[in-house]
Amino acid sequence: MERFRELVFESVRLYAGADSTAQINLASEAAQHNLATFITGYLSSFINDCEDEINSLQFMLDEIQNSQKALSSPELYSELNDSINAQIAKLKMMQNLKGDA
Repeated sequence: MERFRELVFESVRLYAGADSTAQINLASEAAQHNLATFITGYLSSFINDCEDEINSLQFMLDEIQNSQKALSSPELYSELNDSINAQIAKLKMMQNLKGDA
């Protein structure tokens, strides 16, 4: 929120011009509209960057949640169990062949 406040302040300062003592007459609806348009234009790239970051984080969160679902699925448990049993069977067979030699 502090960064947003700084950006709005900077945009108003730029709108007022180089003379920092300039006063903006906001009593006029046209002046209000012009200031709002200027601030919107000034902040648009910042807002777009934030939206991109949010979308990227949302994608990563979705991927993490999907991975967690996949890791806790019964299908994965069954596949891992079958793989472990097959490996144990191979090791026992190798042990028996070693004993015969």
